[in-house]
Amino acid sequence: MGRDVRNDDVGPRTGDTIGGAARAARSVGVRRLAKEGLVVGAGQALVVAGRFATLWWLTRLLDPMAFGEVALIQGVAALGFGVLCGSLLQAGLRFHAEAANDGNEQGLRALLRPLVMRSAWITTGVLAAGSVVFKLTSSSTVSPLALAAGLLVIVPDAVRWYEMMILNAARRQSAYVAWNVADALARPLGVGAAISLFGRSPAAALAGFCVAAVAVNRVCARLLVSDRSDGEGAATPPETRKRILRFAAPLVPLAIMSWIVGLADRYVLAVTAGAGAAGLYAAVYGVGSQGFLALGTVGLTVFRPLYFTAVDAQDARRGRRVLGAWLAAMTGGSVAGIAALVLFGRPLARICLGPEFQSGASLLPWIGAAYALQTLQTVFEVLLYAKHRTAPLLRVQLAGAVTALMLYTVLIPRYGAFGAVLATMGSFAVSCVLAAAFGGLVGALRRV
Repeated sequence: MGRDVRNDDVGPRTGDTIGGAARAARSVGVRRLAKEGLVVGAGQALVVAGRFATLWWLTRLLDPMAFGEVALIQGVAALGFGVLCGSLLQAGLRFHAEAANDGNEQGLRALLRPLVMRSAWITTGVLAAGSVVFKLTSSSTVSPLALAAGLLVIVPDAVRWYEMMILNAARRQSAYVAWNVADALARPLGVGAAISLFGRSPAAALAGFCVAAVAVNRVCARLLVSDRSDGEGAATPPETRKRILRFAAPLVPLAIMSWIVGLADRYVLAVTAGAGAAGLYAAVYGVGSQGFLALGTVGLTVFRPLYFTAVDAQDARRGRRVLGAWLAAMTGGSVAGIAALVLFGRPLARICLGPEFQSGASLLPWIGAAYALQTLQTVFEVLLYAKHRTAPLLRVQLAGAVTALMLYTVLIPRYGAFGAVLATMGSFAVSCVLAAAFGGLVGALRRV
């Protein structure tokens, strides 16, 4: 476990830097916050619509076993992306406010983009080599073409998330939303086109995802990224690279543990009940979790930069107001989401999923309750990111991962998909409570 990286590790801050951050924090008015919330919220609604459209297509074109193959390959790609690329992007987002206050945003881009893209290619190569070994040493019937297409998407995903991270940090929310929406809406079109050309197979579906991601990146980079120099010629302080890597290092095992909590259940289900059961569960899981993931994304996109700026400005009053509004929005939205799934879950499943996947509709409210906890946990984790204390997140995620693995082994063999949902809920409950405690939630909300 890495040591805590606290504020006193990052060097002294000048009065100009603190003063600039304070002015930036005060300049964000309620009207602008409401406008950004509406823009990001509308964008996330379209993203959810795009992902529901993808599920609509795939669950009608593929049977549960083929869909399970797609979901399992995508899960491996998600793990690879999160370990290196995701950790670096999280570090870049945290350091952007500081770089902006110092007038060195271009220097940060010059440093960060090569790190992210190099990590994406290394990850793809390592996972591809592992897939070859897996195919040679097992009796798996997974298509090599499906594996290749599913893993290659890591690279365009790295491009997209890097540019969106920069847009979000720079408060260019409309551009951020446009890119995210374009990607979500293009992917079902790519799947449909690929399956029309190459037939109903996991390989065709995954190739459609990859081609759509590349195409959207090319268009959005041209239309939405105003400065494409990526900091060429700009310089960063010599210690910045070390600080970014030191910040990101504890996030690597954290990403693995987060993956265990969020996605490993479908692999246990595939081993115990088959790829078809995992495919049905993954499809229903996608319907039940999307609204809560979108809610969490809105909160992170709108409130996180404001909170980081307030902390950097040492403006406790401002930080308390931002955090209180954030928690109120996430709690209210989560309660409304669970109620909606209780009342309208089965009609939603009939709309979003094919006939072979309807038996999992009863799981939707339970999935929603699990992800309501995860939505709150993302807020509590930001309290640690804001203080540059990434190491305690390891303890949070380790507790969640250990809880999940214990519950997976007990509940999934006995209760199947319902056991997987209960295990996920239990692990999120443990990690949510710990994140609030380690992040100092009570202190952050207390008036001094």
